[in-house]
Amino acid sequence: MLLIGLIALWLSLLTSSGLLFGSEIDWYCQHIALAETIRTECIQQHTLAPAFLPLGGGTNGYQFAYYGYFRPDILLGCLLPQVPMTILVPLYLIVGYIAATLLCYALLRSHKLEPFWAFLGSGLFLSAACFFHLHRQIMFVNFLPFFLAALLTIRKGKMHVLPLWFFLICIHSFYYAPACMLIAGWYWYQQEGNLRFWKKYLSTTILGTAMAAMLLLPTGLAILEHRRASTGGGLVDILAPNLTLKGLLYSNYGIGLTAICLYALLLGLAYRRFRRDSIVYLVVTVWNLASYLLNGTLYTRPKILIPFLPLLVLHTVCILRAVFQREIQARLWPGIVLLGALIPYLNADRLPWLAADVLLVMGFMGCTRYVRQPAWYGLLLVLPYVLSIQISRTEDFAVQREAPAFSAGEYQQVYQDTRYRFDSLKAPLDQCNRLDFAGQKKSTMYSSVTNSAYNTVFFDVLQTPIRVNNRTAMIAESNPFLLRLMGVRYIQTPASKVPAGYTVIEQRDNVVLAENPSVLPIAYGTTEVMGQEQFDILDETEQLEAITTHTIVPEASVQEQTASIQTVQPSLDTIDWPDSVQVEETENGYRLHVTKESTISLSSEGLPADRILLLDFTVENHTRRAVEITINGIRNRLSNAAAPYPNGNDHFHYQISGAEGISELRITLTKGEYTIRDLRWQQCPLDLLTEQEIGPIEDSSEQAIVSGSLTMEEDGYLVTSIPLQHGMQLFIDNQETPIERVNLAFVGAKLTAGRHTIRLEFTPPGQQVGYGVSLLAFVLFGFTWYRRKEKRKNGTKT
Repeated sequence: MLLIGLIALWLSLLTSSGLLFGSEIDWYCQHIALAETIRTECIQQHTLAPAFLPLGGGTNGYQFAYYGYFRPDILLGCLLPQVPMTILVPLYLIVGYIAATLLCYALLRSHKLEPFWAFLGSGLFLSAACFFHLHRQIMFVNFLPFFLAALLTIRKGKMHVLPLWFFLICIHSFYYAPACMLIAGWYWYQQEGNLRFWKKYLSTTILGTAMAAMLLLPTGLAILEHRRASTGGGLVDILAPNLTLKGLLYSNYGIGLTAICLYALLLGLAYRRFRRDSIVYLVVTVWNLASYLLNGTLYTRPKILIPFLPLLVLHTVCILRAVFQREIQARLWPGIVLLGALIPYLNADRLPWLAADVLLVMGFMGCTRYVRQPAWYGLLLVLPYVLSIQISRTEDFAVQREAPAFSAGEYQQVYQDTRYRFDSLKAPLDQCNRLDFAGQKKSTMYSSVTNSAYNTVFFDVLQTPIRVNNRTAMIAESNPFLLRLMGVRYIQTPASKVPAGYTVIEQRDNVVLAENPSVLPIAYGTTEVMGQEQFDILDETEQLEAITTHTIVPEASVQEQTASIQTVQPSLDTIDWPDSVQVEETENGYRLHVTKESTISLSSEGLPADRILLLDFTVENHTRRAVEITINGIRNRLSNAAAPYPNGNDHFHYQISGAEGISELRITLTKGEYTIRDLRWQQCPLDLLTEQEIGPIEDSSEQAIVSGSLTMEEDGYLVTSIPLQHGMQLFIDNQETPIERVNLAFVGAKLTAGRHTIRLEFTPPGQQVGYGVSLLAFVLFGFTWYRRKEKRKNGTKT
């Protein structure tokens, strides 16, 4: 009960009125939004794992499997569709946190540790900084109750249950599953003392993995299809030690233990009984190579070490108990290493607390010869617990959202033609993964697994601004070229941000629903094509115009192209720089020193509603801060030096337009020092977006990604804005037809003149095989359980 009380106190100190139990971006915009979307599509598609999600133009659902496919809280959400996932997800995590702590206590007790020592270890466990991710990256910790159950199963010798725990670990966080299985094998070896267990270990691991094949196989194939390049660094970095010790100490992106654990590991080196395990744990937590391998050679980040938490706590408590019982003696020299561990934090705000933690450990361990009651060791829990609360309170907790301006029924009433998409420019990061109503189709997505070809078109060819620190978040923006190509006919947007070409249909307060019937449909036929070879030699402005007026296909005759996008010299007022912005003119730009966020207003001669202003420039950052420049609500960001996935966005693009024209530019500059140079102003007639002649598909009610009929006056191409991916099958006139890549990233095919029926289907690679393997594995698991039960029954009778 005391452990549960500590957790309750921890939660009460973190939560505040009006705030959600999760971070603003990672938790709310990804984990919660995708949990809602997955639940919506499970109900809509009558399945536990949607094959295809209408995000990112249409995507293999298993690209989002990391965010909750087959996870119990989302399956529970399907049974309780009226309960928001902002309640179900954190509630499930908190229950898991309590269960993990109690299972840790049970594991320690199973090692014949007295209740106090089990309590001490469980206190160190629950105060580990990695539990920060209960409210951020939830898959970093949501597997821990099942992993502890697996360790306890090994300890009690009930190996027939182990595959079930491995299955549940895979379902909750397949990224951590390999590390969990390896660590479980190490723990099994510790119990056996030899390697004779390896056959049984291998069979249980394979069976548990096979039970999860329905998730792992299609997800693994999706990841391989869209695998990112390794960011692990060079060989020297991989082989070097991480002397900051952030894999072990204090960091919420590592295990997050405190000074007492490092002291115990070091002290264990001095005694044969503990030496082997201390060496293993120190090597794993300090050597980058271990993290690199456990991360699947992606990178050396120590977050992958979190599954070592229970065994490190067990090792620490056993050493402290041995010190108390005078079986071993505390030493002074580990304290010197503890002082050295503070060096990476010399400039940190929490240095005094970390120093207090180190000094408390050094002082207490120096006095252990005088300690006669084990309860005094409880002092070692005080600062770990305080530090845990302190690091969690640094979270940028999400605020409670107001009710949507429009109901699902009102959205559906506007969304009359499902051959097009419906995006939201209001709170675009919040909305990029969220479906406002069943049947909605969106061009946006934010997932760690993305289609690189679509990403390239989205940002590089269509020059869409990058709003956040990475390029994986493909967020809705008022870029007319993007909206046109991706068939975004309907938008929800602030009233002040209606792009040119859109007409307001409904308005409520400052939020409007608008429509542009001139955008391209999701699928259509055309004869106006340009070959890839001709397209590749164009500069970026010419490419933008080419993909707007033509469809880019693998091969086509050379097309003449007239330049409609023209360079202009804007007539702007003299800039009245505020005192917070110091400006130094350079040969081809400005060097800005901005002491605080500042806004500049520029009046111009006016941009009519039938024109689009294109502005781009290069940004050179002179600090380690991120650079962010917003013009008329359109934001560009160059990520800071420490960003996990830097966006490399050093050339900012803006497409500025308005349904009523533009007469003013409002520019917001963030704090920092940076140079903007090579400014280029261009204008484009709005008519350019309607030049390409197309024939839209006549939609049918048949269940498929695209289904309908199309009439071609002459030979041409079927074109879609659905990203090409493995598992797609195209049927023209009921005959399977080879798919060609069009517009650099999308599904297309050659069409002859005449009337055709079109059907595009998708089956996730590996899904059916995965279901089959899982079914066989569950049958085998059930048979093994039944046979064991029968043997025990017969043995009892005998």
